[in-house]
Amino acid sequence: MTAKGIRTKEEIEKIMKTREYLWRYRAAALEKEDAETRLARFEAKYKTARAQQGSGMPTAHDSEHDLSDYLTGREELIEFFFTKQQQCMGIEVDIHKRIDELKGKNPQETADMRLVLRYRYIDGLQWWQVAKKLHLSIRKAQYLETEAELLFPLPEEW
Repeated sequence: MTAKGIRTKEEIEKIMKTREYLWRYRAAALEKEDAETRLARFEAKYKTARAQQGSGMPTAHDSEHDLSDYLTGREELIEFFFTKQQQCMGIEVDIHKRIDELKGKNPQETADMRLVLRYRYIDGLQWWQVAKKLHLSIRKAQYLETEAELLFPLPEEW
């Protein structure tokens, strides 16, 4: 930072890279939720009264499909969901580990920076929610986020 409090080009680039890296978790979580919704819709489609013949087992809606279509589709969606869930968990674990490695100027500021990053990027909270949880002003929470992003240990290949 320059004497007047203006960020250098390198600092801005580091902040932007860190934000991109951290937002990967929210994107993965949304993909996982989408996969879960698709699976639930698929199962609901086959559990309607019209799709069952008294036994409670799913059957075809018309003569062109049979139970094997249901089982194949269900298996593919379950595999897709678990793939997205594993990706999401892997990103979350990596980000938590890197947040824990963060070192600030003093222990209290470090703890606050870690919480700001968790609340924003893992929990997906808005600024007013982050500020309220930490008993800070929105401006102070945003300042802590920016400082934390500058100190955040990005992987070398990023």
